[in-house]
Amino acid sequence: MNALIQKTKLYFPPTRAGLVVRPRLLAQLNALLAPGRRLGLISAPAGSGKTTLVVQWLAAQPGRPAAWLSLDARDNQPPAFFAGFIAALQTIHPHAGKEALDLLALPGVSLEEVVTLLVNDLAAAPSPFVLVLDDLHHIADHAVHQALDLFLDAQPPGLRLLLLSREDPPLPLAQRRAGGQLVEIRQDDLRFTLPEAILFLNQSMGLDLAPRQVELLEARPEGWIAGLQLAALSLQRATDSDAFIRAFSGSHRFILDYLLEEVLSHQTEERQRFLVETSILERMCAPLCAAVTGRSVAAAQELLDGLDRANLFVVPLDEERCWYRYHHLFGDLLRARLAAGAPENTVQLCRRAATWHEENGDPRQAVEYALRAGDALYAARLIERHYAERWQMADLDFLALVNRLPPESVEERPSLCLNSAWLHVLGGQAERIPPFLEAAERALANPARQPEPADAANRAFARIIRAALDALNNRAVQLDQGLEEAFAAIPAQNAAMRNSVAVMLGTIATMQGDFARAIPYYQGALERDKRLGGTVAIALCVMRLVWIRQAEGKLSQALDLVVEHEAYVRRRGARRFYLGGVLNVMWAEILLERNRLDEAESQLRRGLHLLEDWPMPQTLTYGLGLLARLQPAAGRPGCRRPLPGRPCGFGHALYRRLDKARARLEPACRRRWRRRPGRHPAAPDPPPR
Repeated sequence: MNALIQKTKLYFPPTRAGLVVRPRLLAQLNALLAPGRRLGLISAPAGSGKTTLVVQWLAAQPGRPAAWLSLDARDNQPPAFFAGFIAALQTIHPHAGKEALDLLALPGVSLEEVVTLLVNDLAAAPSPFVLVLDDLHHIADHAVHQALDLFLDAQPPGLRLLLLSREDPPLPLAQRRAGGQLVEIRQDDLRFTLPEAILFLNQSMGLDLAPRQVELLEARPEGWIAGLQLAALSLQRATDSDAFIRAFSGSHRFILDYLLEEVLSHQTEERQRFLVETSILERMCAPLCAAVTGRSVAAAQELLDGLDRANLFVVPLDEERCWYRYHHLFGDLLRARLAAGAPENTVQLCRRAATWHEENGDPRQAVEYALRAGDALYAARLIERHYAERWQMADLDFLALVNRLPPESVEERPSLCLNSAWLHVLGGQAERIPPFLEAAERALANPARQPEPADAANRAFARIIRAALDALNNRAVQLDQGLEEAFAAIPAQNAAMRNSVAVMLGTIATMQGDFARAIPYYQGALERDKRLGGTVAIALCVMRLVWIRQAEGKLSQALDLVVEHEAYVRRRGARRFYLGGVLNVMWAEILLERNRLDEAESQLRRGLHLLEDWPMPQTLTYGLGLLARLQPAAGRPGCRRPLPGRPCGFGHALYRRLDKARARLEPACRRRWRRRPGRHPAAPDPPPR
């Protein structure tokens, strides 16, 4: 389902017969193809004809390849934005961006490196092309805008980027305007002139108005195309055109309210109800509309086809016309009409949409609709129901949805409390764990609460999180029978949770120097991951096992372990996560101890490249420490060789990065993560800086 919806974002909106050709604007867009141009910007309010103009222009460029990406609010994060960006580029150059896409899904990845890889791929593109980003106003993330500006600085000469937005993006437009790189079309440019309005109303909309009537009608919306289109739909049924035109007055908002009422009043009752009920949907297909409105799939498809034929502001999103969306402005008006009725209708419709998306394999979108309905309890149940499977899939976006729930919705559900607490355990955020842990323990101990099947497992998990909190706070933790029994109580089907807990229990045993007790936990997690085709526990298990082999003096076994699992992670595509970087750092440490310095440096730089912006910087700092050790070992303590992509000298860059990483670790850097096997967790902290 997600893949299908993603394809609709890459679909070119269709051209309609009888559209007004606008040579003056097409000539402005043609200037984008001149040498030295990089960027086109069409900035105007909704309903101004931005998309229609660009589709016309591209149709007039039959020899020039073009790609299209329709953006929405879900793309307002760097991974989602650039995943769509690369998918659009791959419709023209299928091999472009593959390495960038692998790097992109790595949490905290440097977008500068993603852009560099992407530009390098496109530099070899054999033919010039255009990339259109529609509805860019949905993107507010500063990191995305910064990366987009970097891309514009380095983009290949054959590429032209065309941005469509309701407002100017926060890019250095003045600089690009002064440099002759920018082509702009704005609201005043898009407004219909009188001749264009005559053609639109009489030719495209099938009216027969005199120039004087068009002039009067066009004066109110000031050439605003959506207003004229709504007026024309009303005029098609007006018995007295002159009377309608004379009464046509007011601000844009009042015009829209009036015209919407006019347009809807001439539709059948069934079509009116369908329009209003489906207005909650960002994208719609017949099965989804049927589920939301209570109609049959055949009836819903017939209504969608009818709206398309009647030009009632529906936009097809694929060639087969399976998926549609409403024109943004029209959808806003329909939703306002829905909200003006009974509020419970919106809640019920959103709940039905959530149910359909869950049943069709898109729990993330299901939660979005539940939240839109204001039904936090239903959203909490959806998250709880799919949390385990999404954990195993490392779907961080889904796991983070719990942060959008009201605190009271989370506190009432022990499973959600404990899952939230565990995410903070993994992030080393000790101060954020107690509220969730204590809320879960209170709920589980409440005698008035209705018992649930998961209560036994939740009590066990709470016991384990309590031990993890002690460890994060540098208090001694013993791997006792209670912890082992708690681990055994975690359901076998929740493999991701079992693996995460196994790594923690193994780490406790390792820090006690009890390697024989620790190894089965690590090996069990590795085997479970491989059996399920996952990668959740691979990196940390291998890291701990390598430390044990090193402590035992078995460097060859340690190296074999890293090489084997690095190949496994690479085959599974897990370079998308930080896992590969962890393994590269461990590989480098073994090579350094065996005095294979050049190989060690190669592995270390690869690992640091993957780990630099990971939000848990312990392994990064460990790797930077190894890099500092490697330089004098290689006989170059004063080396000035720059790091990849860094203009400054090596020594300055290295110590700047070390200081930055250590600052991120305070006060966590004084806890147990750097302790080698056999060191007791209650050992004193290192002195502060």
